[in-house]
Amino acid sequence: MKRYILTGTPGAGKTAILRWLECDGHTVVEEAATDVIALHQARGEPKPWTKP
Repeated sequence: MKRYILTGTPGAGKTAILRWLECDGHTVVEEAATDVIALHQARGEPKPWTKP
C-alpha cells in the first residue's frame, strides 16, 4: 500500500484534496495539530504554538 503526506502553506488546498480522496474511497488520516491549537485558543491562549 502506498502512503502519501500532503504538505503546504495554509490555504494551499490540502484539506480540499483530502476530502476529494476521502469521497473517492481512500483512507485519510488527518493531522491533529489544528485541533489542539483550536482547543487551546478556545481556552483563551492566543498563540499556543509558542509554548513547549
